[in-house]
Amino acid sequence: MQLVEKKKLKLDDDVNKYLSFKVVNPNYPKTPITIRMLLSHRSSINDKIYSWSLDQINPETGKRWKECYNDYPPGTKYEYCNLAYNMLGAIIENVSGERFYDYIDNHINKPLGITGSYNLTRIDSSLQVKAYRYYPQTKSFGKDKSEVYDYSFYRKVEDNYKMGFSAAYYSPTGCMRMTAKDLASYMMMHMNFGKYRSKRIISKKSEREMRSPQLGNPEYGLAFAQYPRRIKDVELVGMVGDAHGIHSTMLFDPNGRFGFIVICNGCTTPSSSAGQTMNTEIIQRLYKYIIKN
Repeated sequence: MQLVEKKKLKLDDDVNKYLSFKVVNPNYPKTPITIRMLLSHRSSINDKIYSWSLDQINPETGKRWKECYNDYPPGTKYEYCNLAYNMLGAIIENVSGERFYDYIDNHINKPLGITGSYNLTRIDSSLQVKAYRYYPQTKSFGKDKSEVYDYSFYRKVEDNYKMGFSAAYYSPTGCMRMTAKDLASYMMMHMNFGKYRSKRIISKKSEREMRSPQLGNPEYGLAFAQYPRRIKDVELVGMVGDAHGIHSTMLFDPNGRFGFIVICNGCTTPSSSAGQTMNTEIIQRLYKYIIKN
């Protein structure tokens, strides 16, 4: 949205204007896929063969690239897609001229006083805690074994960084490493319509656009969703998710009166059940005992 405000791109631009490889649904080659579609998860792209790379959707490198697309026209249906957000990271790089994690740190994190980063190597290892998760195969808890906690992995990526491609390894779709306090600062910026502690990150217009339903979906905007049924007669907006042993919820009142952050690890329940507990039951209790009373 910052780049939109600077007129560096438009939400309804064809993504091929900003990527170095062709992105087109082979079933609907005449229908362009736009930045708005990527942001609102209505691009017809899927996570069927998802990996921490853009090679799988690149026709020049992905032998199964056609499987990355669903058989319906772009812009017509919703399907949450991590790959689409990794592609947005590549677009940010190609438009701004900065590495994805540099752009986020320079234009969002540092102005807000956020100490976290998408780049693991910028975080003091003594402050980094590996999340514990439940492994159904062994029916036991253990530290998450993925690359998201592997400093050596990211040092190798940095040494061989390729603009417009390597951003995917930092998972723009959700691998920001930050404290609860950092996340609270980020949430309060959105609660205050793009501004926090005299620092304006995005305009009020951009903030409203992010929250507004997109392309026929009554509840999903641009990265943010509306959650009208979590608390009776109370509307909330924000995002929930889980990955690599972490379950997190960030929901706030659209008028900026209050917001909730819940973070936990290692649930024994499936992700869907854990999410239901966190963004419904816990939120209901927080509202009842802290806000309402």
